[in-house]
Amino acid sequence: MPKENAPFKVTDPQHAKQSAGYIRVSTLEQADDSLSLNRQEQAVTLHGAAVVFQDIDSGSKDERKELQKLMQLVRAGEVNEVIVPRIDRLTRSLRQLLDLINEFEELGVNLKILDLSLDLSTTMGKFMVRLIGMFAEWETDQLSERIKAERRQRRQNKLASASHPFGYKVEQGHYVLDHTEFLCLLTDRPENYPKGELADTAEPIPGRSVYRLCRELVELFLDDGLARSALGQFFEKYGIEKPGSKSKGIGKRLFWTPSGFLSWLTNPVLQGHTVYLRQITVKKRRRVMNPDGPQIVEDTHPSQRLISDEEAKEVARIIQINRRLGGANFETDPDQPDRYREFAYQSGHIFCSNCSSLCTSKTSSKGKYQYFGCRYAGVGCSNKKSVEKRKIEQALIHHLVMKSCEMREAAWEAKSGFVSGVATVLQASGADEQAVHQYLAMSAPKYEDLDSSAGLSPEQVSRIQLLEAQLQGLENVPGFNPHIDQLKQQLRRDLEEAKNSSQSLLDKSAGAIIFEGNTSYFWDKFTNDDKAKVYPRLVHKIFIGSGQVTEILLKTEQSEAQ
Repeated sequence: MPKENAPFKVTDPQHAKQSAGYIRVSTLEQADDSLSLNRQEQAVTLHGAAVVFQDIDSGSKDERKELQKLMQLVRAGEVNEVIVPRIDRLTRSLRQLLDLINEFEELGVNLKILDLSLDLSTTMGKFMVRLIGMFAEWETDQLSERIKAERRQRRQNKLASASHPFGYKVEQGHYVLDHTEFLCLLTDRPENYPKGELADTAEPIPGRSVYRLCRELVELFLDDGLARSALGQFFEKYGIEKPGSKSKGIGKRLFWTPSGFLSWLTNPVLQGHTVYLRQITVKKRRRVMNPDGPQIVEDTHPSQRLISDEEAKEVARIIQINRRLGGANFETDPDQPDRYREFAYQSGHIFCSNCSSLCTSKTSSKGKYQYFGCRYAGVGCSNKKSVEKRKIEQALIHHLVMKSCEMREAAWEAKSGFVSGVATVLQASGADEQAVHQYLAMSAPKYEDLDSSAGLSPEQVSRIQLLEAQLQGLENVPGFNPHIDQLKQQLRRDLEEAKNSSQSLLDKSAGAIIFEGNTSYFWDKFTNDDKAKVYPRLVHKIFIGSGQVTEILLKTEQSEAQ
């Protein structure tokens, strides 16, 4: 983007009024084409412009910054002539053109339009400028109608939009992943290879493709959970500096603000869908977000997805959690292993048992203790005692363990009844007693049997079976031996870890997660990040009153309470 012009100052009192040029391009891509701006600047300078103002914006907008600066100088009497290369550089709106011409005439300022050889100081020039302005606006209206018709046709044929998010290109009206090489690390250059490795190679410098960079960004966000931190790591790795203009993932200017990055991550195009009517045109050709929401056509390019359905759900879940928690619940120390602070998951879930209002977080004067208390305590609510966050967590874990035990007991009773029923059927069918006892021995309900092994790989099943056999062998050893008891405890931990690692907790339902947590050890091993990701999926509301937890309502119990 060209540098901003220096402030316009009059230094010669005998020539207090001077000529000023105005040039414009519509987009950053046009600005990158230096010939476009250079040609315009050379033209107006050649015809006497002492200073040149330039904008990168649409000609239909009134609030162009550099145009406003120019008009301030015109109104201050410091400019006696405005030179533009073409009339559409000044404006595409007849209304605005007439307003400018009237203002120039009132202030005695001349207007020159170079490509038409028109001069506002002549009668014919004034007439021709107005006439051409009418045709310019008519052409703009015609162009707008053609664009609208093209967009309607695209929607009818379910074709890709003209603009596309970073990571894609449009070929024959369809989105395809962009595998074009885009940039590389300095370590990728042959001259920086370790001595003896690929020396004097004739191979081209290996570049990171656009697709590969996009996947790296997605994975960084999923691993880190914070847009600002993930972007910081990416920019530092590739040496990317902030440009002078904003970017929201459209085109190939590789820089995002955190909000722009999240907008890119949640773009349905990345999930294989096409989006239409995200924005609509209102008065004065302003583009605004569609109040009725965008039109989304699903699975228009399923083989060209950048983000899977599972990743899209996880991205949405992380964004929802981060918005609910707010900035105060994130670690600012980069050396901390967790991205979330302790008890961050409790934010938005603690309520007053007296007035049912959302409680606020409090910290002791020395920062040693953290509490939740009613926001209306003493000003309409009698619940004046706060509850320490650590005690809230202890009460929550106790409630989850008890709920898990209840679920397991119910499952045990159900399976026990099923086994007994089958045994009764066997007896009624005339099966011998030995066959019935053999069936009961093989099918006796155990808590281990209640855990589903669906989706396990053969290797995971084999490991779990081996650990169970080893544990059963030690259980059959008579007497007490401290070394054997220690081995059994270790085997139980290994078995629990093998079962838990077989499927991510985030892939399970709230009921399945609670079912597994029948010991406090299961919950105590959670990191702060684990708690921030798992607990909000389980907890609906926690009520506090009189300095203690009075009720915990889980999402599995929500319908029961209602």
